[in-house]
Amino acid sequence: MKAFSAVGLVLMLYLHGGAEACEPYPPSVDYAREASFVALGHVLGDREDGVELRVRVQVSEVLVGKSAQKLEAVSPCHLPVERGERVVVARIGEWLLVYPAEMYEESFREAFAADR
Repeated sequence: MKAFSAVGLVLMLYLHGGAEACEPYPPSVDYAREASFVALGHVLGDREDGVELRVRVQVSEVLVGKSAQKLEAVSPCHLPVERGERVVVARIGEWLLVYPAEMYEESFREAFAADR
């Protein structure tokens, strides 16, 4: 299933013209461990901000760190998200990023399972 999701994402980005300029990190436990903060929530809405897609998220669960109830994060490579969709929000370096939970939640949960 993971391989299908990654292939599906690359194909989707290619069909939407985004694969040429940007490819998000694929889901993996190693990548997830780079996060200093991780929360799960649902998309409230989004907006274009120059070249970035900024996504507002209602936080429902925090895996690592502390969080406000609502956050705004950047969708890397304009990964598509829909209002109400479950997402992962993670601080990787200086960036607060949002990823579709369907593809990324398992990796982040596995990375931080021992910290709970």
